[in-house]
Amino acid sequence: MSNLATLRRAIYFVLASVVLLSMLLRTAAAQTINTTPVNVPNLCNSVSFHQIPGNGNYFIGRRLINTTPDGCSGSNWTLSLFQMDWASHTLNRIRDVISLPVALTDQNANITSAYDPTVISFNGELWMSFECVDTGASMGGVSSCLAPISSTTFDVDASRMTVAVSAIQQTAFNDGYSASVPKVFQFGGAPYLYWSVSHFVQSADGPLLSDTTTRGAMLAQESSGLRRLWVSGSLGARINTLNSQFTTEVFGLTSGQSLLDGTADSFDVKVVSGKILLTTGVGGKGCGTPISPAYGCYRMQIRSSTTPLGNGIFNGSIATSPSLPFNPHEYSKIITDPNGSSFVLGQYLQVQGGGTPAPANTIPNGMSMFPIDLNALQFSATDPTPAPAPAHAGEFFYTAFDTLRQFQTGCKQSSPRPNQNSGECAAAVSRYCQSQGYGAGGVMVENAGNIAGVACVTSSKSSMVPTTIPALTAYHATCTSSNMYSGDCASSINAFCSATGYGGGGYGPMEVSGSNVALSCMSDQIAAHVATTFTALSTQAACDGSWPATGSCHSAVHRSCQALGYASGYGVTDYSQDTAIMGCIKKNVPN
Repeated sequence: MSNLATLRRAIYFVLASVVLLSMLLRTAAAQTINTTPVNVPNLCNSVSFHQIPGNGNYFIGRRLINTTPDGCSGSNWTLSLFQMDWASHTLNRIRDVISLPVALTDQNANITSAYDPTVISFNGELWMSFECVDTGASMGGVSSCLAPISSTTFDVDASRMTVAVSAIQQTAFNDGYSASVPKVFQFGGAPYLYWSVSHFVQSADGPLLSDTTTRGAMLAQESSGLRRLWVSGSLGARINTLNSQFTTEVFGLTSGQSLLDGTADSFDVKVVSGKILLTTGVGGKGCGTPISPAYGCYRMQIRSSTTPLGNGIFNGSIATSPSLPFNPHEYSKIITDPNGSSFVLGQYLQVQGGGTPAPANTIPNGMSMFPIDLNALQFSATDPTPAPAPAHAGEFFYTAFDTLRQFQTGCKQSSPRPNQNSGECAAAVSRYCQSQGYGAGGVMVENAGNIAGVACVTSSKSSMVPTTIPALTAYHATCTSSNMYSGDCASSINAFCSATGYGGGGYGPMEVSGSNVALSCMSDQIAAHVATTFTALSTQAACDGSWPATGSCHSAVHRSCQALGYASGYGVTDYSQDTAIMGCIKKNVPN
């Protein structure tokens, strides 16, 4: 489960990659949300803060414990006190409020990392929830801790700390589940805790973050002694994150809605006029983290409920007005300035669009705050987010294997086209492209490490066409079920598409089920056949006539097509000795 902490804390280090993945994004209109940048001097990736109740100038936030003079070194975090300079909107660190490690002998835990806090006032004390990690496996991974803090110095009373909710460790035989970003709050005089459950599965390349949901439980305080907080019904013992007796999934995935079926994360809870407001980050399949290259990934939504616990209580009430940032975000918290005005403070990232123009409610990258009238929020059961709408009928852009594996766990970055009949990555790319608004799927044309370059085409100028393997064999006798990803089958597929009225040919198969296959066939409005030679292709990447369906040949065709002014290419469609015909996807064709 250490993967989760790495994913959540990797934002600072991968922003350059995010820009690369997003370089085709175009802004559709000027921003409509007025933001104010917030500065946190001399600290690396300190982006999670919570305002201390009754002390609005002070915040608790996370600080990376450096192991070298490099400010971004180290992997453990601690909690620090910060003071807001409201004139310059700068959060200045004062000092740490906890000394790590903390040995919780009676709980079989040794806390070495603490971060992502939330603070409330309950029963005459300040209480803080925070993510916590120990040195061993007793807690199962990233867990949720609780502890009181001093009302004057804001130091943590470690003697009263509890590991309230623990993770479930992932193994080779079991999925893993975290207890992340805990959010303590009070409703009706009782304390409650929400936390995010990141679900890890096994994939071809190891652990994969599959989805994230939000669970909740009532808390109860010990009646005597240390008077610690635990999950109600389980005094004196931590529970695991999926405990069904004392906890419930308050915000889950929405089946059948492609922009809500992958992530239901949450960052803050605010009670306003008897209504519970939950600040969330939502997304569809492929949206594993805020930096995942997927449309609408980790976009901000405020959800509401009139009751603190119940299955899916936040799924049916979405704030639709006023407009909130479309950007991927993390740790957006509702704060109050000295004048009593409400703002949202959070970390906002580069919009991922895959060719869909950024909407007007996109704001600049970075940590910032914007005003919000909580009493003016209007709610609906319908998600107002528009479906992805690529500007062009064909586009090349970058994605990540971590994202592709969410569509097909067998897609390996080490061998994206491992043999003649392995279609895991072909299916993953096709499904991913469709999720980004390209109804006719796509093809992988580049790969390096975790980065994959894909060419996607929309259904306006192309089609996903079903057929059978025998129908393809009729065009080339050596195209059979044993070598669907071969030069012979590429020729058969192109011939089949051309014969059925698609002048631009086609590629595939995108999907294979028994003898049934799905191909991507393109009109000549979006694709063209271009004559070349293997000698010329080999100057771009290793490619010859012995096996023209390799990933290397796809890269060579892609680069050759781009050099001729096309958006990308989809492979060698026919060949004889040194002569090759490559399929190129036209550039800037309106969708």
